[in-house]
Amino acid sequence: MKTFSLIAALFSFSICSAQYDTLPYSSNLPQDVRKKNENVSFEPGLRLPVGSLADVMGASPELGIWVRGKINDDNYLDIGGSAFAVEEKNEFMYTSRGETYGVKLKGAGGTAGFRLAKLYDLSSGKYKTGLEWLSTFGYAFLTYEDKYTIENNQGESFEKTDLKAFHTFTLGQGFRFTVDNVGLQVNYNYSPYGQFNSHVSSGFGAHSLSAGVIYKL
Repeated sequence: MKTFSLIAALFSFSICSAQYDTLPYSSNLPQDVRKKNENVSFEPGLRLPVGSLADVMGASPELGIWVRGKINDDNYLDIGGSAFAVEEKNEFMYTSRGETYGVKLKGAGGTAGFRLAKLYDLSSGKYKTGLEWLSTFGYAFLTYEDKYTIENNQGESFEKTDLKAFHTFTLGQGFRFTVDNVGLQVNYNYSPYGQFNSHVSSGFGAHSLSAGVIYKL
């Protein structure tokens, strides 16, 4: 799995490099279009788990906030992140203190990092329209509730609950269509939560989609 993660990272980086260096699109966007895309964007939507992750998490409400700056002409750098309220589902098997037992996701998940955006201007009339290709790199977390039984010095047993979190990197690819200050977007997220956690299997779940609307200030 570590080899697969490295391959995924290199693959995403190669896509991003091609995105900014080799595509035959004009880099001479109009001044008003460039200014229109230097802003803060609010991105409400849903985090939709895919594959194994869908067994333990349902569709969860998500909000992203990103601050955008220009790199050159039609290339932009976003800094920010997103957070989602976890819609818990089934238990997953968790190994700790020499025991294996069921645990559920609870709380929140999210990402923080940077995002490269390539803008393709589609404006041809009254409204400024555009298509963007997005590449995301950063940190991801996902919280869960660990309930277990311990004994005190008197030999009495009682239940203890801790809120813990998976920590990992995240890679993403997506696109969005905008009309003036609003738009729609879909992003694929690869966040291997089980890769750096010894309590669950490396196949715990890593894939999800973020779908929603955007509003630019």
